[in-house]
Amino acid sequence: MTISEIRSLIGEHEFVGRSDWSSSVTSINAIDESNKNSLCWVNPERRDAALLAENCRGGIIICGEKLNAEKYLTPDKCFLKVPDPKLTFIKLANEFAKNEIEYGIHPSAVVHPQAELHAKTWIGANTSVGKCKIGEGTIIQGNCHIYDNTIIGKNVRVNSCTSIGCDGFGYSRRHDGVL
Repeated sequence: MTISEIRSLIGEHEFVGRSDWSSSVTSINAIDESNKNSLCWVNPERRDAALLAENCRGGIIICGEKLNAEKYLTPDKCFLKVPDPKLTFIKLANEFAKNEIEYGIHPSAVVHPQAELHAKTWIGANTSVGKCKIGEGTIIQGNCHIYDNTIIGKNVRVNSCTSIGCDGFGYSRRHDGVL
């Protein structure tokens, strides 16, 4: 993801550092595991935010607007100053992850023959999919169960061990306290 692409995704915010808009990052890392090809972020609420920014080896570092980023520049660093660094990082990380998704059905998944799955979906390991409809860009992680007559829209992420389409009424205790 290039600096130019990032700029188009998040709008006009202050970039401090590298002026080569074609520079890119190829990974997302925690600050202590970052390198010149990494996108990472500094939490402005941390007391050690300035120290983290100084020691970070990331290529693009998302930080708060108040950080004196110029003080921590190196030839390999670029700071992106935004009002909400965590939200910006999440938005970019989600966009970054979209490019790495391989769609399909894991060999251990079981899918009902009449299920309607968009070609751009992922069904994870040990997942059971009933007679349902699943939209484009949807990712269903492993060990899930999708019941019959369920409709899942576009670009939905279903985390591991989730059941969708089953009774959602929960449990209630009887008058004597027994479930």
